[in-house]
Amino acid sequence: MTYVNPRIRAKFDSLSSELKKEIWALNASLNSTSDLAVALQSIIDDAETSEITSIS
Repeated sequence: MTYVNPRIRAKFDSLSSELKKEIWALNASLNSTSDLAVALQSIIDDAETSEITSIS
């Protein structure tokens, strides 16, 4: 289950609903802005991998 620390809740809430849904699917523990950045980078990496795979 994804946890969002109240200290970064405003940053999390400012994301699009689609991004928030993707982060919830990661079951991440977001205790800092760095954790949020890692989660977002993971989503980007997955999207790029999927794009490359679909092109091949």
